Amino acid sequence: MLTGKASIDFDLCAQSDGTLATTQYSHLSRIHVSAQSIHLAETGENCKNIRYNTYDFTPKNLRPSIRKIAGNSVKTLVYMHDYFTMMSYPVMVRYPSGIQFRNGLPFVLSFAAASSDQDFQLDSSLVEQYTKQGAWNFFVPGLFTYRFPYEGVFAAEYGSPEAGTPGKPPALVDGKGQQAGFVAPHDLEDSGGLFYLIDDGRIRTIDAENNVKTLDLPSAGITNRVKALDADHGGRIHALTNRGFYSYTWHRLADGKKVDFGLVDYTFPVVPKTIETFTVVGDDIVLAMRDWMATESILYRVTSSGVVTRLTGTATAATPGDFLNEPSKYRLPTVQHLKYGVDGHLYIVLPQGVLIARDFK
Repeated sequence: MLTGKASIDFDLCAQSDGTLATTQYSHLSRIHVSAQSIHLAETGENCKNIRYNTYDFTPKNLRPSIRKIAGNSVKTLVYMHDYFTMMSYPVMVRYPSGIQFRNGLPFVLSFAAASSDQDFQLDSSLVEQYTKQGAWNFFVPGLFTYRFPYEGVFAAEYGSPEAGTPGKPPALVDGKGQQAGFVAPHDLEDSGGLFYLIDDGRIRTIDAENNVKTLDLPSAGITNRVKALDADHGGRIHALTNRGFYSYTWHRLADGKKVDFGLVDYTFPVVPKTIETFTVVGDDIVLAMRDWMATESILYRVTSSGVVTRLTGTATAATPGDFLNEPSKYRLPTVQHLKYGVDGHLYIVLPQGVLIARDFK
């Protein structure tokens, strides 16, 4: 364990800063690793003990946040929803689904009326509820930034919407800034200052002037729904698509190279919906996969020639110590995100903690 815990308790979530060992997390979703520090996006999804403000949309406690790891300490960089009151409904992030930095400022991707545990697909009943109660006026799917540091915390009230349309339901619309529309964006990556993300199974970009563009995937040889993105250490964007029945294609956007592979040893019953995340490690990728709503994930390594090796086992661990001591025997808890850091370590984000495989080769 790097920080937090490997076990999961959504009935009684906790959220606190502190040391790596004592910090508590509600529900983590993404990690950003740089040479100086590590940042975590925390959504609070699935937590049963959240208390809400007006409209039952805005949490009073266990608020979505961006946490910063530096040395042995964890501090909150951004708390979302701090300024939502009966008299003020500012435009803000609902759930953070990606973190990047430009000129030292945090940029946070936001989604709403969807679930990361259901592959960021919109929940029609929630969309209807948000629309009926006017929630799209203050929860905007899109990109936000935080500009004003105050005592080490970016207390920019609710953040500045850089891209995304206030007041309108989710929609895939290209354009500049608030003329652009999003469905449930996630997997934010940076390639030379150009942001890449996934939205409704498509790849979209946001440039420094906040122009949003949806890529023509068929012309790039990508014909299936995009499930995950990663930028390698050279800034090249890689994408993963699912061809069905645990068959995948790994795409490298820079030169159009693709690798087809299948998880032929997967022993669970075949289901139509899966959740994946991956990261590029040298010439390979490491992939975490689970069935939709499953409580465990399996890690695989895939070479550039399509050779697949299972890194974790298929048995269910009785305690977290079991899979920490014998990862080749047991499945992991639900993996939220993987990132191969510039420090050479592999980071495995769990709902309430982060594992680290140091000096991963």
